[in-house]
Parts: sequence; C-alpha cells; structure tokens
Amino acid sequence: MSFTKRAGRVRDAREAVASMGITVAPLTATMAEHAAELRVLHGRLRLPAAMTLACVRALDGELLSYDQRLTRLAGRGDAR
Repeated sequence: MSFTKRAGRVRDAREAVASMGITVAPLTATMAEHAAELRVLHGRLRLPAAMTLACVRALDGELLSYDQRLTRLAGRGDAR
C-alpha cells in the first residue's frame, strides 16, 4: 500500500471517529503513572485495560466496553 493511500485511510479513520463524538487525546505521564497504580491495586488487570481506565478517569470520560470487569472497575470509587 502506498504512503498516499495509507495517509488517506488514516484521515478517513480519524474523521469517522470524530463523527461519533469521540475525542482522541494524547497519553500523559500522569495517566501512565495512574495506570501503573491501577495494576498494583488490581493484580490481574492487564496494561491496556489499566491505561484505558486511567485515561477515562483523567479525561472525565465515559467507558464504553463489553468487558464487564473493566466496566465495574470504572464505576467503582476504589478503582482510584
């Protein structure tokens, strides 16, 4: 796939995400540190899930997931 074609696909994907009202934000050092804390608190929590929770909390966002455990943690005050 050529660079130009790939760049067009990336642009299309970004536009599709934006049209759904989803904001893409950069990961900060604070979010990463919070994800590490979540992994310590919830031993079996995988890094991608911890990063997701940390970002949702830092951005005061809403978690949309089919993962019931992750959804429960997102709604609990002790998930920090």
